[in-house]
Amino acid sequence: MKRYIKIINSGEIEQNAFKLIGASSKRNDDTKIGFFGSGLKYAMAFLLRENIDFKIYSGSEEVKVSTRPVTHREQEFHVIQVDGSDTSMTTEMGPKWTHWGAIREVYCNAVDEGNDMISIINEDEIGPEPGSTIFCIELTSELTEIVDNWDDYFSKDRKDVVYNQEFGNGKGKIFWSKPNADENDMVVYRMGIQCHMSKKQPSCFHYDFPWIEINESREIASMYNFRSRLVKFFTQEVDVDTLRILLTKMDKGLAKFEYHLDWSGMYSIAKPTWTAAVGDIILVPAEISGWYAETIERNGRDKYWLLPNYMVSEIQKQIPEIKVLGENVGGITFCKVDPSDKQKFLLKEVSNFFEETSYDVPYDIHIVKFEDSYVLGHAKNDQIYISEKVFETGRRKLAETIYEENEHLKTNLNDETRGFQDHLIGQVISRMEEKHAFFL
Repeated sequence: MKRYIKIINSGEIEQNAFKLIGASSKRNDDTKIGFFGSGLKYAMAFLLRENIDFKIYSGSEEVKVSTRPVTHREQEFHVIQVDGSDTSMTTEMGPKWTHWGAIREVYCNAVDEGNDMISIINEDEIGPEPGSTIFCIELTSELTEIVDNWDDYFSKDRKDVVYNQEFGNGKGKIFWSKPNADENDMVVYRMGIQCHMSKKQPSCFHYDFPWIEINESREIASMYNFRSRLVKFFTQEVDVDTLRILLTKMDKGLAKFEYHLDWSGMYSIAKPTWTAAVGDIILVPAEISGWYAETIERNGRDKYWLLPNYMVSEIQKQIPEIKVLGENVGGITFCKVDPSDKQKFLLKEVSNFFEETSYDVPYDIHIVKFEDSYVLGHAKNDQIYISEKVFETGRRKLAETIYEENEHLKTNLNDETRGFQDHLIGQVISRMEEKHAFFL
């Protein structure tokens, strides 16, 4: 005997709900899931195309859905009929729709109408109920998979809520992801309905936000916009406990999706929330954590969180009270190194050259290791930072680099083109050498 998914809700559905594409009475109601006025029509087309048996009841009457073949430009189509009358729809609608899309639309409509219930019944239990709308859809193997993993598709009945805010800018819900990273899927809902799933992409949480924009297939319209808005949520709107969970899991490598968000977009960080969440933990840019391996091991790994460089950079800039291992100035991450005898000698030689040529370098010079290996020098806040790599290239290159950073500080001008700068700086140094017969 066949088994069916039975979806029931209050109220008796009108025939126009199956006939009028784009007719939605819910579009201006933020409490409703429905928006486009096309979902049920696409669902019917898919079920008919896949030869999946289904029955619809509006009150005590059955809404009979069938098809009639028609020929258009020598090609046969099947027009969908409702209670024997043609509609303008064919079974070719929604060619990319899936079993999930069909069951989603029927269930979403039931949720919007209220008092929704879903159950699995036998074929002989199918029948009408006055005052209600009923959909009974044949339980295929594909639909069985959805029923068995219901919480991955619908968040309404999930009990594992981590964060729940119904009002204000941060409204929405956050749920736990699966504890086993190998089975972890990144799931996003909009108003309780899955709109995105990334298989085997470990994430800290599953997300359900009403502000997510969807397309007519009920999928996230722009993952870029969602990821950007999620950064804003964690930066400005989340509570202390949820934020601490996120940072802890990012440190442990259990939140790869969140780790790779664009944390350079952290504007106006909620200082009290982040300060409380971090507490006495010392933050380390993960990209340069190897530089501090001995320090971390000596003091204990549990005292540190290894987080994305951009995140640590923004925190260091906006909340200087939070302890950070490593330095970040003007978006450039580095650590200072103790100069070797060779580096001291070369630096003194170049300093003598500048003095001899009457070129003033009034700023402190620091030898550093940059996170970005292509960075040779950096200047900010009346300080000059020179990469230790420059000292391996000789005195002339060291002089050029110091000269360039010194000019940045004096003129407050940024880099333009690397080639032009190299040419200009090289010419200036050459003239200074020739004029004073002091050759590097």
